[in-house]
Amino acid sequence: MTHIPVIINHRAGVRDVAREEEILAAFASHGISAEIKNVGADGDFTSLVRGCVTDRCPVVVVGGGDGSLHAAAGVLAGTDTALGILPVGTLNHLAKDLAVPLDVEDAVAVIVAGVIRNVDVGEANGQVFINNASLGLYPSVVRRRKAIQQRLGRSKWLAFAIATRRALLRYRLLLVRVRMKDNDYVRRTPFVFIGNNSYVMDGLNIGTRAALDAGVLSLYMARRESPFSLLLLALRALLGRLRQAKDFEEFTATEVRIETRRPHEFVGVDGEVVSMETPIRCHVRPLALRVVVPAA
Repeated sequence: MTHIPVIINHRAGVRDVAREEEILAAFASHGISAEIKNVGADGDFTSLVRGCVTDRCPVVVVGGGDGSLHAAAGVLAGTDTALGILPVGTLNHLAKDLAVPLDVEDAVAVIVAGVIRNVDVGEANGQVFINNASLGLYPSVVRRRKAIQQRLGRSKWLAFAIATRRALLRYRLLLVRVRMKDNDYVRRTPFVFIGNNSYVMDGLNIGTRAALDAGVLSLYMARRESPFSLLLLALRALLGRLRQAKDFEEFTATEVRIETRRPHEFVGVDGEVVSMETPIRCHVRPLALRVVVPAA
């Protein structure tokens, strides 16, 4: 491999020239010519990824956060083109779960080494997700956060804090019927969370995954109804006692069907909110995505 495409998603439409030079230099130090393709706020990111698949590129490198990786995975899942990760986003959940270094030079070294592993992806109504999909509280927080950023020009994290507080004070409970393994579960819940593989739900490592190739979806629901009770649930999680809570439920399955009273629901898919028709059907696609990872 002497040439490799690198797609960088500049969601704010502003190029980081210094970061691009750092990436080019990191690949050049390994004798590889990187071709950087920039995508601005109005660019068609998926078309560039699809073009790499059409050109039979063995690897396409994506520089961005989980939203960019989510968009790339929607194109790459089921193809022979592997995803190389340059984790230059905010949270980088997928990179962390795959042990991809967050430093650019170290991440490039992983890509150059070329160890490829197949991992699972999930699908919700045909839309691929690499981390999770959720209904209820989280999509409400994200929609409020974006509105606050656009209206008041606040930073992402400050807007997120304000949005979380408002969502906790005003959220609506979902009446859901969840079908898994020929069983129905009817619940009133503030959220339904569907993960691509199982999440750690207790302690300081909460929100991480030990495996991305177990071939399952995880599903979590809370049965607490007040903001204060949800905060108590979060405290239990940090203390490592979440699974002792009688009003917290977790399941694993390969397929999940979620019904609500509404014809459409807002769903958070890898941090992006989309409107989906109900019922929402989720399933796992085992080992559908090829990813470049560190050597074991």
